Amino acid sequence: MYWWGLAVRLRAFVVKSELAAINALGLTLHGDRQKLSAFTFQSLREHIDEVEGLLAAKDPHWKAEAIDIIIHSYLLLERQGVSMEEIQELQQKRLGRFKEKISKALSR
Repeated sequence: MYWWGLAVRLRAFVVKSELAAINALGLTLHGDRQKLSAFTFQSLREHIDEVEGLLAAKDPHWKAEAIDIIIHSYLLLERQGVSMEEIQELQQKRLGRFKEKISKALSR
Protein backbone atom coordinates (compact mmCIF):
# COMPACT_ATOMS: atom_id res chain seq x y z
CA MET A 1 0.00 0.00 0.00
CA TYR A 2 2.87 2.39 0.77
CA TRP A 3 4.12 2.25 -2.82
CA TRP A 4 0.65 2.81 -4.23
CA GLY A 5 0.17 5.93 -2.10
CA LEU A 6 3.58 7.20 -3.11
CA ALA A 7 2.78 6.64 -6.79
CA VAL A 8 -0.51 8.51 -6.45
CA ARG A 9 1.19 11.46 -4.72
CA LEU A 10 3.94 11.53 -7.33
CA ARG A 11 1.38 11.54 -10.16
CA ALA A 12 -0.52 14.37 -8.46
CA PHE A 13 2.73 16.35 -8.24
CA VAL A 14 3.47 15.76 -11.94
CA VAL A 15 -0.06 16.79 -12.95
CA LYS A 16 0.14 19.90 -10.73
CA SER A 17 3.48 20.81 -12.33
CA GLU A 18 2.06 20.30 -15.84
CA LEU A 19 -0.97 22.44 -15.01
CA ALA A 20 1.23 25.20 -13.59
CA ALA A 21 3.37 25.16 -16.74
CA ILE A 22 0.31 25.36 -19.01
CA ASN A 23 -1.13 28.20 -16.92
CA ALA A 24 2.18 30.07 -17.17
CA LEU A 25 2.06 29.71 -20.97
CA GLY A 26 -1.56 30.88 -20.97
CA LEU A 27 -0.68 33.95 -18.91
CA THR A 28 2.09 34.77 -21.36
CA LEU A 29 -0.32 34.41 -24.28
CA HIS A 30 -3.30 36.27 -22.78
CA GLY A 31 -1.45 38.86 -20.68
CA ASP A 32 -3.26 38.57 -17.36
CA ARG A 33 -5.37 36.22 -15.25
CA GLN A 34 -8.64 37.94 -16.11
CA LYS A 35 -8.12 37.51 -19.86
CA LEU A 36 -6.90 33.96 -19.35
CA SER A 37 -10.01 33.13 -17.32
CA ALA A 38 -12.23 34.73 -19.98
CA PHE A 39 -10.55 32.49 -22.56
CA THR A 40 -11.06 29.44 -20.33
CA PHE A 41 -14.78 30.11 -19.88
CA GLN A 42 -15.30 30.73 -23.60
CA SER A 43 -13.39 27.59 -24.50
CA LEU A 44 -15.43 25.55 -22.00
CA ARG A 45 -18.65 26.77 -23.64
CA GLU A 46 -17.33 25.89 -27.09
CA HIS A 47 -16.14 22.46 -25.98
CA ILE A 48 -19.51 21.63 -24.42
CA ASP A 49 -21.26 22.44 -27.69
CA GLU A 50 -18.66 20.47 -29.63
CA VAL A 51 -19.05 17.38 -27.42
CA GLU A 52 -22.82 17.54 -27.83
CA GLY A 53 -22.49 17.65 -31.63
CA LEU A 54 -19.87 14.92 -31.79
CA LEU A 55 -21.96 12.62 -29.60
CA ALA A 56 -25.01 13.22 -31.78
CA ALA A 57 -22.89 12.35 -34.83
CA LYS A 58 -21.50 9.26 -33.04
CA ASP A 59 -17.99 10.61 -33.60
CA PRO A 60 -15.57 9.06 -31.08
CA HIS A 61 -13.57 12.31 -31.02
CA TRP A 62 -16.09 13.50 -28.41
CA LYS A 63 -13.92 11.75 -25.79
CA ALA A 64 -10.89 13.94 -26.56
CA GLU A 65 -13.03 17.06 -26.39
CA ALA A 66 -14.55 15.92 -23.07
CA ILE A 67 -11.02 15.52 -21.69
CA ASP A 68 -10.30 19.10 -22.80
CA ILE A 69 -13.22 20.21 -20.60
CA ILE A 70 -11.69 18.36 -17.66
CA ILE A 71 -8.25 19.91 -18.33
CA HIS A 72 -9.73 23.42 -18.56
CA SER A 73 -11.44 22.82 -15.22
CA TYR A 74 -8.20 21.61 -13.64
CA LEU A 75 -6.36 24.63 -15.04
CA LEU A 76 -8.95 26.96 -13.53
CA LEU A 77 -8.66 25.22 -10.16
CA GLU A 78 -4.84 25.32 -10.28
CA ARG A 79 -4.88 29.01 -11.19
CA GLN A 80 -6.96 29.69 -8.07
CA GLY A 81 -4.47 27.83 -5.88
CA VAL A 82 -6.61 24.75 -5.18
CA SER A 83 -4.39 21.82 -4.18
CA MET A 84 -4.62 18.41 -5.81
CA GLU A 85 -5.61 16.99 -2.43
CA GLU A 86 -8.51 19.43 -2.17
CA ILE A 87 -9.53 18.65 -5.75
CA GLN A 88 -9.62 14.94 -4.94
CA GLU A 89 -11.66 15.59 -1.79
CA LEU A 90 -14.09 17.78 -3.70
CA GLN A 91 -14.42 15.17 -6.45
CA GLN A 92 -15.44 12.55 -3.90
CA LYS A 93 -17.95 14.91 -2.27
CA ARG A 94 -19.41 15.94 -5.61
CA LEU A 95 -19.70 12.33 -6.80
CA GLY A 96 -21.69 11.63 -3.65
CA ARG A 97 -23.81 14.69 -4.29
CA PHE A 98 -24.56 13.56 -7.86
CA LYS A 99 -25.68 10.15 -6.56
CA GLU A 100 -27.77 11.80 -3.85
CA LYS A 101 -29.55 14.13 -6.28
CA ILE A 102 -30.29 11.37 -8.77
CA SER A 103 -31.53 9.03 -6.06
CA LYS A 104 -33.76 11.78 -4.68
CA ALA A 105 -35.18 12.51 -8.14
CA LEU A 106 -35.87 8.80 -8.67
CA SER A 107 -37.76 8.53 -5.40
CA ARG A 108 -40.28 11.22 -6.36
